[in-house]
Amino acid sequence: VTGVQTCALPISKITTPKVAGISKYTVYMSLKKNGGYKKVKTVKAGKSITVSKFKGKALKAKKNYYFKFMPNKGTEEIGRASCRERV
Repeated sequence: VTGVQTCALPISKITTPKVAGISKYTVYMSLKKNGGYKKVKTVKAGKSITVSKFKGKALKAKKNYYFKFMPNKGTEEIGRASCRERV
């Protein structure tokens, strides 16, 4: 599963996975690994998005950010990724 490509906070570049039969994903982001996910954006499969803010605040170094990818068809999660820049 493709995940976070760039973790140079305060910006994170995320690429959604390419899976047969899935054309779009909704990307969710959280500060916790197992909960608190908020919708970031809907994006086509295999495309990248850049995230620089979460809940209206800039991303910070030394903080974990978690992403998950949900296909627009169905409810099964396709992948997860995390980002933490240690400065």
